Amino acid sequence: MPVLGIVLTCFNRCDTTEQALVCLRACELPRAISLRVFLTDDGCTDGTVETALTVFPDLVVSRANGDLFWGGGMRLSMEKAMAENVDYLLWLNDDVALRKDALSNAFALLERVGDNSILVGTTRAS
Repeated sequence: MPVLGIVLTCFNRCDTTEQALVCLRACELPRAISLRVFLTDDGCTDGTVETALTVFPDLVVSRANGDLFWGGGMRLSMEKAMAENVDYLLWLNDDVALRKDALSNAFALLERVGDNSILVGTTRAS
């Protein structure tokens, strides 16, 4: 079964990160796709990782000391995902609440444009 690797990084935004993961968990997926979530904890002290693990118990956590910031944290999460040979990657900011149909729409578009594509989604303020 193909795997969609979700990569994100966090630093002390427990409620925000939890909301992003809850929305991700609620997303509709094509039957043939499974999710694997890779999170870089860049030195959180507010329980973000422990809360994230309640939403995704099989979350792959990389720990850092606060020096990575967003770019370095995303790079580390992506490296972990690539090491597990995921089939697709989704960069997810921890302050994004995906719509329920976001992933199914992305995979429908991917079927039309081909696997060797980069898809960019739109966002809106709520």
